[in-house]
Amino acid sequence: MPGNNSQTHMPRPTHMPRPAEGRPPQGAPSRRGRRRGLIAVLSVFVGVLVASLVLAVLQPWRKGDDAGSKESATPSASGTTLTVTGPEGKLAEKKGWAAPRDFIPSVSESNKQVIAKIPKLDDSSGRTLGPADAPVTVRVFSDFSCPLCTKLHNDSMDSLIKRAKAGKIRLEWRNFVIFQQYGSDKAARGALAAAQQGKMWDYIAALYKDVKNPQGHTQYTDETVQAIAKNAGLNMTKFDKAYSSQEVTNTLNEESQLAKDIGLTGTPALLVGEAFVPGAYPTKTLMNTVTMQAELAKQKR
Repeated sequence: MPGNNSQTHMPRPTHMPRPAEGRPPQGAPSRRGRRRGLIAVLSVFVGVLVASLVLAVLQPWRKGDDAGSKESATPSASGTTLTVTGPEGKLAEKKGWAAPRDFIPSVSESNKQVIAKIPKLDDSSGRTLGPADAPVTVRVFSDFSCPLCTKLHNDSMDSLIKRAKAGKIRLEWRNFVIFQQYGSDKAARGALAAAQQGKMWDYIAALYKDVKNPQGHTQYTDETVQAIAKNAGLNMTKFDKAYSSQEVTNTLNEESQLAKDIGLTGTPALLVGEAFVPGAYPTKTLMNTVTMQAELAKQKR
């Protein structure tokens, strides 16, 4: 998603063909008829344009996602550079960083309001790590059958967890189930059940350690989820009760609905402070984004 200082140019309408010279053949529409037809075409074009703008506002994160695969796009290595101004631009210039190569810039002001309205997870949820008053909150929306989510975990999660344990960030985990056909909803239920014992992060670590094909869509069953829970050292009596509970069902539905309500369409999706990071960006880019958001937060205090 472009930052708040990038500009998106709307496509120009296609030029209408110039009418042939001379009198129109018999049965051809009159000049007045052609004018009315042109007005009708332009009216349709304006209507589509307005509808597109409305969707862009209501679904702020829709960029680069394949609605068929439901996975966030893999970051491109193209040389495209976003123009970032204001305090963030000055910090980037000082550090010699270019967006999005070195960091992901903040979203627009309207999208900052969307982020600000996302409810914070309480420590009692078992799905947080790091102090509640950390300068940057990193919200992770993930699906356990998503290959890019596996890549994000293998490449970058350790770095995020270390910063959270050091008190530099607040890490929040939410499930966004989109690959239910592979049983990712079962794996997500397991994560929520583990969270009730304060061992969700142990469960997640055990889950990804057991992934045989990181490039594929890992499949889960009730039995494989139970095996993961045992490997994570969970109390299986408590786990089984929570796993099949209505409470877990409600929480899982609420999390996925929240992701849809704020316009997310793929995983992984990270909200790093006021920056939106779609897909599995390189760890350096992700951590630079954390650093940038921390310094911006410091300036606001």
